[in-house]
Amino acid sequence: MRTCYIQLRDMKMAYRRAGSGKALLLLHGNGESKDIFAEYQEAYFADYDTIAPDSRCHGESVFDPCPLTIEGLSDDIAEFCRAAGIEEAFLIGYSDGANIALHLAKRAPHIFKRIALISPNVLVSGFKPATLLAMRFQRFFWRAAGLAGLDVRRRLMLLELMLNDIGLSGEDLASTGVPVLLLHAERDVIKKSHFEDIALSIPGCRAVMIEGTDHYSILKDAGAVNELRGFLPR
Repeated sequence: MRTCYIQLRDMKMAYRRAGSGKALLLLHGNGESKDIFAEYQEAYFADYDTIAPDSRCHGESVFDPCPLTIEGLSDDIAEFCRAAGIEEAFLIGYSDGANIALHLAKRAPHIFKRIALISPNVLVSGFKPATLLAMRFQRFFWRAAGLAGLDVRRRLMLLELMLNDIGLSGEDLASTGVPVLLLHAERDVIKKSHFEDIALSIPGCRAVMIEGTDHYSILKDAGAVNELRGFLPR
């Protein structure tokens, strides 16, 4: 698939678009890119018009040394949809992409008619203690190393993004007005109780644990894909 670019207010955003049918936006996780959705676009959801962008500072989109926030990244996606003429779509967000999707459920329910979340977290405290400790150690290491360069700055920015709450309250989640599906892994890096809290906060949200998966393997698990296809109208 060919990478395309679209000019936003202060950046060029890279994306890939494939298939035909109902529009389906695919949002990747922290430190990843649109590449993780290649099989979604080429096989699993080839009967949809799939659009997979690279978030700011990810993949082939522009690197911006300013601090990242989930809310800011959701602003980029909302602007991307306006620039690309996407007036109505379904949405699948994975990890940080799911966190962005939660913001979009609040700010753009007129665009996103159904939202599927794969392993989201609203609070930093939602991470399991060992995962949180490892991320904090990485941040300390990169700061202490005192190395310069864009790659180091990028690594620190991405860690900071995960080590901050995403900026949505329980009231924000309770105001979600579109159907939401939440999938999480049996061996996720996020606490099961946190997923349950998110699902309980969103009216009508259905939460499904995908057995035999972890935070990284769930995306391409056949059971997860079947749940997603069952949730999204054809």
